[in-house]
Amino acid sequence: MKVVFNELRVKNFRQIAEREFNFSEQTNYIVAQNGAGKTNIFHAITWCLFGKDFTDRTRFEIVPLNPDNTPTKLEPDVTLTLTVDGAQHELRRELKGGKVTQVYIDDAPCATVKEYDDFVAKIFSTQDRFKMYTNPLFFPEMHWKEQRELFMQFFPLPKDQEVLEYLQKKSVTLRSDLAKRLESLSPEKLQDKVKLDQTKIEDDRARIRSQIALLDDMLEDAHTFDESEAKAELELLRSKVSGIQAQISEASQSNAEIANRHLEHTRIITDLEAKIARETEEAKSRYQDKIYQAELAIKQATSERDQLADYYVALGYAVDTICPTCGQDLPPERAQELREKHATERMEVAKRGEAAAKKLAKARLGLITVKAEKIEPLSFDEYRAKILAAKKEDNELPKPVDIPIIDQQVLERIDELSKNLAHSEDIKDKQDRRKKLQKEERDLNREFEACESVLLDLSDFFFYRSEMVVKAVNSSFENISVKVLEIRKNGEPKETFEILKGGVPYSELNTAGQLEAGLELSNFLKENLNIVCPVLIDNGERYTDVDLSKLDGQLICAVATKAQSLEIVNKL
Repeated sequence: MKVVFNELRVKNFRQIAEREFNFSEQTNYIVAQNGAGKTNIFHAITWCLFGKDFTDRTRFEIVPLNPDNTPTKLEPDVTLTLTVDGAQHELRRELKGGKVTQVYIDDAPCATVKEYDDFVAKIFSTQDRFKMYTNPLFFPEMHWKEQRELFMQFFPLPKDQEVLEYLQKKSVTLRSDLAKRLESLSPEKLQDKVKLDQTKIEDDRARIRSQIALLDDMLEDAHTFDESEAKAELELLRSKVSGIQAQISEASQSNAEIANRHLEHTRIITDLEAKIARETEEAKSRYQDKIYQAELAIKQATSERDQLADYYVALGYAVDTICPTCGQDLPPERAQELREKHATERMEVAKRGEAAAKKLAKARLGLITVKAEKIEPLSFDEYRAKILAAKKEDNELPKPVDIPIIDQQVLERIDELSKNLAHSEDIKDKQDRRKKLQKEERDLNREFEACESVLLDLSDFFFYRSEMVVKAVNSSFENISVKVLEIRKNGEPKETFEILKGGVPYSELNTAGQLEAGLELSNFLKENLNIVCPVLIDNGERYTDVDLSKLDGQLICAVATKAQSLEIVNKL
């Protein structure tokens, strides 16, 4: 992209009442005495484009001042005509009433300021990019991380294979299979992985050394004894105990069988005696129940007879023939009917009473009959015969045999021998474990050394890769050099960014040296970003020793001279 500023029209902007400035496509010097307003032209350009002054301030005195330094009511209005890749555009910004911004593109008012900003952004991206393109001193003053991030996009790291070939060219012998490892991991990730592996190995070695030390403490007082003699004695004692245990088992089984048979006899006898008692009790219960039923029949018959007798008495002999309502004698027919009914009822109650009396007499006779009966005799001969047979069999059972006892001293000796032999096995296990741990430690030492070899190779790799980057960077400049990496003692690069000219850091250069360095950097950046645009230099009188003729593109430079009026010339 190529950008050229053609014309600047300024009205009511700071000290400029109304002026028009035309720029050539090459060299333009803004000349006038100090304080005549040369820098205001740069302020007007950046305000027209971005709404800020040349030093990036949003709030600054735009409106011209009265003689008493109070703001006038004039409305600043700046128009910049520029050519972008051969197409001419007119950008205009005005401030109405000191508050409202109105912007125009090609003489057409924009609906919003954003529409205008988007148009400008298509040309310069951001105001920082505009300053980087137009102000040679801007990029060197940026933070080094921002400088490096922008700068290094033009110098990507060499490919791993290129670095390996460079190492071979430098006659560097690798200690490990670095090339093979780099097929699957980047150098940085490989370094992180190897360091992590080393940390894990160190942890494992520390754990193993701690275990070995613990085993050494345990084995320090370990004693030995005749293991074969102890095993023989233990086997003999165990055989003896095993024989006694067999006798104990046999005797216990025999005694258990005798006890079971005795329990069976006892159960038979108990069951039969319980049957005799139960059947005897049942016979008594049946006899008592008969007496109870006979007595209950007498009681019921007596109650029925007494009730009928009371009822018969209650009926009386005479019938009341007086009307209960009016107190007069009932009609003869009704009175006779009542007398006949009463006589019938008395007769029926008398008959029922006679029947109840007969029933009572019969119940009493039944009780006498039951009491005269004897309890039915029971025969338990079969049960008693079985009981005698069970008692006889139980008496004929053999006596329980004596159970042998194992000598306690023998058991204690077996326990002592077992413990000694177990301790001996434990010592062997610990010794075997110690040997395995020592082998693991040796294996880990070899793994750690292998990691060290990889890290040393990576150290060489980073060192020479950094060297390749530095060479690539500084081959792009004639008068300056750029330090983008610092190589540490371990070969690892540390990111940095420092501009030097003749070996002198940028911050220590004089003003002319700083401008020359900035111009070379600015040209490099614009070339790689594919943009040609004006270079704006303020206070150009400071740089009289700098050759500005080699600039690629348009130059607009403000220079303090003895000229009375503000004007633009192509030569000084």
